[in-house]
Amino acid sequence: MYTGKLTFKDNLYDFKLVNKTLFIKPKKEQVEIKQIEGCNSSPQIETKYLIGKDEFTGKYLVFFPKREILKQFILYPHQIELIRIIELGQSKYIKSISICAAELNSIYNLKNAIDFNNVYEDYLETGVFTVASKSYEETNLEVGKVKANNINIAIDFRVRRSLKLSEAETPLTLEPILNFSFQKTEDYEFIINLLYKAMELIYFLCYKRSIAVKEVNLITDKEEKGQIIEYQNNVQIINNEETHKRRIVYSLIAGSLSDIFQDIIDKNIYLNHIPIYYNEYLDHIENQTNFENNFSKDVSRFILVCAAFEYEYKRKYGKKVPKLFESTNFKKNTLANKIAFALTEHKNTIELFANYICSENKKTYSLERIAKDVAKQRNIFAHGNLYAGFKGNANIGISILTCLIYAMQLSHYKISEANIQEIIADLFFHKGLLTYLKEKEKYNFEAKL
Repeated sequence: MYTGKLTFKDNLYDFKLVNKTLFIKPKKEQVEIKQIEGCNSSPQIETKYLIGKDEFTGKYLVFFPKREILKQFILYPHQIELIRIIELGQSKYIKSISICAAELNSIYNLKNAIDFNNVYEDYLETGVFTVASKSYEETNLEVGKVKANNINIAIDFRVRRSLKLSEAETPLTLEPILNFSFQKTEDYEFIINLLYKAMELIYFLCYKRSIAVKEVNLITDKEEKGQIIEYQNNVQIINNEETHKRRIVYSLIAGSLSDIFQDIIDKNIYLNHIPIYYNEYLDHIENQTNFENNFSKDVSRFILVCAAFEYEYKRKYGKKVPKLFESTNFKKNTLANKIAFALTEHKNTIELFANYICSENKKTYSLERIAKDVAKQRNIFAHGNLYAGFKGNANIGISILTCLIYAMQLSHYKISEANIQEIIADLFFHKGLLTYLKEKEKYNFEAKL
């Protein structure tokens, strides 16, 4: 519980924070409360957050009320339900924000932080080995720079070291963090928006929204540590090591991550189709079960994936449809035409995955049939028939389209076809794909699965 004072509209108030409820009232000596011009009631909140200072610790606290409360009048004494708070130290200026999450362990390989030079072949017999952590200079990796709200932001990976001598704990823990540095600011809305955009970047890198975040740390201009406490996180975190392996490895997009993040900040990348839980949509590929059992009722996902494809198609190719598909088989400027063209454009990347997905469902891959069936199914749903079930190869096609969307998105950033192919394999497939490729004698790239 925190108690202290906050200032709003040049008036001083006492506050008390209990759990997620903020109680505020005017100071006793303040008999009159200034009225907003043209308003005959109590003052109205005109900011998205309130700043207070705890009277015992001297910490600055930033309170974020529910949005609907921002449009209401405050009656005194009053209580406000919060959606989050920011705890700071003696300074209210923030200069960096960092995220520590389980998924980052496989995005940025921790082996880069360890010196194995003194691990000898006979350590299994002798039980003796020596490893050492590398220096900060060796482990900090500059990713690039972006801009948001006219503020320059530098991005880098760092490795946090925790050395504990307690008998009951692991003595050494190394954890990668994604760090964002900028000129000191007290614009807390910028801080929250940056955090949300950083989380969207991790969603993109993992194709899921349930990220196992361990800590979000803020650093003030006085090198004090602060934190963000969220009160409305309804997403259950699945801390499953297997799902953490399904990610985009940084080495495959090195030099492009900051460009991707800038496009996320500028809302140039479609992300609404990314599911909350990875297992909801893609485990069936490895379990070799029929797609119909998994997708027959998943209308919302189908519609979102189609929307993602159309957005990314327009972003990449504009409104024009090449004459190659202006034929009797494909009507001009239709969804089927666009899908067929995009699949052809990314044939070298996507075809092996399309063949694998179809083989798992005892089908033969046909670009024309997939394009037509997906477009037809989209039209059925668009006309309000949401209970029609999947027709033809539409359920298979939407999984191929999910892979195609990543290929289209990543191709914006001059990432090689070989790397994009490996990224899609890492995200959506596992050992079953390797078995399939070896059986077909098509294993011609080194997938890190």
